[in-house]
Amino acid sequence: MSGEKKDGKNEVFDEKRRNFLKLLFAAGAIATIGGLGSIGRYLTPQFTYAKQWPVLKITTVDALETMKPLTFYYPVTNAPNYLIKLGVQAQGGVGPDKDIVAFSAICQHLGCYYNVYAGGEHPGCGGYSKNFSWPTPYAWCCCHGSHYDLIHGGAVMNELGFTSPAPLPLPQAKLQVDSQGNIIITGMGPPNIYGFGPGGRTTNPNDILLYDTFNGQLVDQNTILNPPANV
Repeated sequence: MSGEKKDGKNEVFDEKRRNFLKLLFAAGAIATIGGLGSIGRYLTPQFTYAKQWPVLKITTVDALETMKPLTFYYPVTNAPNYLIKLGVQAQGGVGPDKDIVAFSAICQHLGCYYNVYAGGEHPGCGGYSKNFSWPTPYAWCCCHGSHYDLIHGGAVMNELGFTSPAPLPLPQAKLQVDSQGNIIITGMGPPNIYGFGPGGRTTNPNDILLYDTFNGQLVDQNTILNPPANV
């Protein structure tokens, strides 16, 4: 062994260096943890939903033609609906003849888009549907044969021995007509729109706003008929 001894100045210097390195390491660790927290805020989904239904004009009573549906988007930009003048009075209908209704355009079975038919029309889907008709306006989904009664609130139909696979009726829009003949939408009724919500299905009226607007981009007067191209 050399027997050399460190003088007091070297020991003080080494101690200061060790303390400095400890401080540097601690500062780096804090910065890293803070950075991970910031990244976590971007990686963690920020769940949002509307606090109230948008109240918007869709079109005017005079602009509608019988059994020619108008597609609009509500309450979010990727939720299509059909506004239809049925030509006969219907549950929830508005306008002079109480025959204007609106429903979600998404089938309640597996999320396809259905078609609407006048009373007496046959669906053009082939198979069983080519023989089906109903005396009043109805909806038929060509994907799996779900069909709905548009006169009675979009109720699921199980007629002529054919069981409709849809488990729930079509969500119906809440409409009003103002003194100028504008058709105003004020909300949606239950059940929730197929594929929307935090999971599962609900028919609870108190939950519909949350489910139908969950993490969606709310429509406004500019997008209700023309949603952004990327949705």
